[in-house]
Amino acid sequence: MNKDDEITVVSFDMDGTLIPKSFADDFWLKLIPEMYAERSGLSREKAEEELLEEYNEMGSEDIRWYQPEYWFAKYGFTEEPRKVLKEYRKDYELYEDAVEVVESLYSEYELIIISNGIRMFIEVGLGELKDNFSKLYSSVSDFETNSKTPAIYRKVCDDIGVEPKRVVHVGDDLENDKIPAEEAGIRSYLLDREDRYDYGIKDLRELLDKL
Repeated sequence: MNKDDEITVVSFDMDGTLIPKSFADDFWLKLIPEMYAERSGLSREKAEEELLEEYNEMGSEDIRWYQPEYWFAKYGFTEEPRKVLKEYRKDYELYEDAVEVVESLYSEYELIIISNGIRMFIEVGLGELKDNFSKLYSSVSDFETNSKTPAIYRKVCDDIGVEPKRVVHVGDDLENDKIPAEEAGIRSYLLDREDRYDYGIKDLRELLDKL
């Protein structure tokens, strides 16, 4: 490989790649309804039903959909969102292969996160592993969109001062990870933990042999 084409940056998606998707999903679909039920006196089922209607009415294109601060204020929760998220985080573990790979690559590559999740979820979700990453990018928090587009990947490359061809990105979503990253000129690998495709890697440890 030409010296100018050597990989210097490894980028990771967050949900479904480093931590189970249930970390974010359960926050919105279980914890928030539980808090709403407790505050309003509604049954858990009724609280969940009302919240789902609110989520659907707003729509995922609205950036407020992803902001705990918005929903806490709307429903009068007095707790601080980050503190609630940190306490809730204790019930979830990062994938074992994710921890192993990140710690293995840290000394040789610059590691970054490019995620759809808001910055708070990335920072809290990573826990102590956060210190291994030089930059954390959220499409919602940093670019005000719920999709990771080729333009976002190029903006990230510009921000860290590296050519796309010197970056590898790995994530579990075809439409938000592999396709747009490749369209931006980044080498990308699809993490297929659930064996949905005929290609991709099944375990993050496979990435070590591809760098």
